[in-house]
Amino acid sequence: MTDQVWEIKENPQGMKKSSARSFTQFDTDEQNHGAAKCLLVTAIVVLVVAVFAAVRTVPPASIAVVTTFGKVEASALDSGLHVVNPFSQLKVFSTKTILMNQQNHVPTKEGLTVDLDVAVLFHIDKEQVRSIYLSLGENYAEVVIQPELASAVRGLTSESEAKALYTEGRSEMQTRLKDQLGGALSPRGIVIEDVLLKAVTLPELLKHSIELKAQAEQESARMAFVLAKE
Repeated sequence: MTDQVWEIKENPQGMKKSSARSFTQFDTDEQNHGAAKCLLVTAIVVLVVAVFAAVRTVPPASIAVVTTFGKVEASALDSGLHVVNPFSQLKVFSTKTILMNQQNHVPTKEGLTVDLDVAVLFHIDKEQVRSIYLSLGENYAEVVIQPELASAVRGLTSESEAKALYTEGRSEMQTRLKDQLGGALSPRGIVIEDVLLKAVTLPELLKHSIELKAQAEQESARMAFVLAKE
């Protein structure tokens, strides 16, 4: 029986090459896996940001106009939670009653100059908020209400005597101002609730003359009452 002896020769170089290829493949797989993981995380972050950007809240007693890349949407958004285009912007308008004060230095029928402090109560028409935004902008009160009020006050005081603003003509002036402003602003989506003359400052001499006349009328009425009793 012959014993066979097998000689096994090692090939160190071959093993080294095989080992180097294995490590290179492993590194490539790891890099691909890392890149895929990074892309997935980025996609999730972008999605979350987009979702949060798309959810908008319109405050109570407000209405919002939606604009996207310069285009104004046909429908406005009422108060509450809404989902919109993440790239859209909301232009919010209050639907509450707004108080606006204005000081006026105006002439009267006699050519005297008086100071009038006028207050206006108004609100916007929700159905016309898109038109208000397109034609007047967000600062609509400064653009149209203040000039219209100043013009109306000046026009009416120039037709009235100074003493009328200080006495019984005050109430009539308020009514006429409200009607005139309402007629001018209602077609533009602005509803005038009331106009109030808060303070009237007359020239000192005229004020003193009116007060003396009022005192004389009161004294005359008192004397007439006394004489009637006798």
